[in-house]
Amino acid sequence: MKSVFNSDKLTKDESVKLVEEHQNKLLLNAGLKKRFAGKRYLVLITIRCFENIEPFKIDRSDYGNMDDWLPVVNIESVKIK
Repeated sequence: MKSVFNSDKLTKDESVKLVEEHQNKLLLNAGLKKRFAGKRYLVLITIRCFENIEPFKIDRSDYGNMDDWLPVVNIESVKIK
C-alpha cells in the first residue's frame, strides 16, 4: 500500500468535490461516481505492486449488514465456484 486517506465527516458538497478532485486516479464510471460522491465518509487507498485477477462472485449470505466492506478472513471461503 502506498497511502491511505480517511476523511472526516463530509457534507455532500465536500464529498462530491473530493471525488471530483481524485477522479483522474479513481477513474469511476458514472454509476460508481453516483454511488460514492455524496457519502459522509470516504476512504481513498493508493495501492502499488498490485496484480490483476479474474473477477468472481461472492456468497454474502453470512453478512447481515451489507456495507461496502466485507471483512473476510479467507477469500476462498466466500467465493462462489
